[in-house]
Formats: sequence, structure tokens, C-alpha cells
Amino acid sequence: SPISDFVCSNNTINAYYMGIYYLYYFNGPVITNNTINGTSYFANYGIYEVYGNVTTTKPMLIANNRIRGFVTYGLLVEYPKGTSATNRAKIMNNVILNTAPNSYGLMVYYPANTDMLNNTVVISGGTSSSTSYAAGYFTQIGDNNRIMNNLFVNYTGSPAYSPNFNTSFTNNEVDYNTYYTTGSVFAYDIWNGVNLAANMSAWRASSYSAPNKADRNSIFYDPGVNPVTGMPDPSNPGAWAINGRGKQ
Repeated sequence: SPISDFVCSNNTINAYYMGIYYLYYFNGPVITNNTINGTSYFANYGIYEVYGNVTTTKPMLIANNRIRGFVTYGLLVEYPKGTSATNRAKIMNNVILNTAPNSYGLMVYYPANTDMLNNTVVISGGTSSSTSYAAGYFTQIGDNNRIMNNLFVNYTGSPAYSPNFNTSFTNNEVDYNTYYTTGSVFAYDIWNGVNLAANMSAWRASSYSAPNKADRNSIFYDPGVNPVTGMPDPSNPGAWAINGRGKQ
């Protein structure tokens, strides 16, 4: 049976291999306010959570974590599901700083009734021409999700964004995000191997974005985020591009 009332909060974890790894089949786990540092090139997972909501009225919360130095997955969440459109799973206010080019920042499989809000994701630490990795990777998106107010920045050349909307599901709100990559492919569907767009205009017009009206108010712009601290650098003019852009 699923484990209930799991809380992992206010810890500092220095991980040679894994941080908070493979939390499987938990009822409403709470993972908050942790600092998780990858300390070697073998540090593969910052947080890995699977089936965070199973027949529960207490949805999953992964929030206010600072995850840095992982080389494969910063934050990987599979099957996050709130119990209704109003009782929602939440992945929010996390700072994820990956330090290897071929890596995933925030990766979410099969979300439903889930808020993915106010996350800062930066990938740095080399160069890559691969389209198999992205700062934000969302696949088989179900009903009633929100992906909003996030920064997805890839300074290595891989895509900033990899979305895959399940066409049979509805009521997803994807907007007010800031995307940036130093490469030539902005959005790439890793799941299906499809190059979606080189820029924001092409993305908005694509068959993926247009039916969902995704990212009508999002921007493609280098926000001047420091890849070590995850904070905007006020001396960088690009930092002002994100000032006041989020939706409350």
C-alpha cells in the first residue's frame, strides 16, 4: 500500500550519486526547502519521485528546493496527479542548476491536475548539439495542468523546452514562461523526435502550441541568470526582461 505522511524538509544533502532518490507510490509526499548538491560527475539525480498522488486528498508538494550540480536529472517527477482540478499537485519555486550539457533540468511525465509554477531551471557546463535533452521536459501532458512563470534556460546549446501534449486531454494553461537556448532549436519534442520550432513565433504557430494556445505571453530571451547562483544578475541588461512578467 502507498506510504502516507512522508515529509522531507529543511535538509542539506551532498550527494556523490543520488540526492532524494526514487520515492515510489507515496500519498501526498512533501519535499520542501532542501538544498541538494551533486558533488561528483556521478551525481545523476537531484530528486526523483514516482506516483506522488494515489487516492489521497493531500496532494504532492515539491517546492522551494535548491538543486545544483547534477549531471543527468535535476528534478524528475513521474505521474504527479492531483485528485481534482482544485486539489492539485504542486511543483513550484524550485531552483535547478545542472552542470553538464547532456542533462534534463525539470522533467515531468504524465502530469494531471498539477501546477508547475515559478521554477528556475538553468543548464550550463559545456556545449552540446544534441536535441535529446532540454531544460524543461514535459511529456504526455494530461488534463488541468498549469506550466507558468518558469525560466527554462539552456546555455549549452540543447533545447530550452520539450513539450508533448496528449491531444485527448484538455484545460492546460501554459504561459508567461521565459525560454532561452544558445542553440538553434528552441522547442523539440524528445518523446516523438520532432523539431517543433526554432523561435517563439514558430512555436506559437505550430500544431502543438496553437490548439492549446500555449505561451501566448511567454518570451524567448536570455534572462541573465547566473548559472552558479540561479539568481538574475541585475548588472546584466537581460535580467530586466523578466521583471514583472509572471502571472499572479
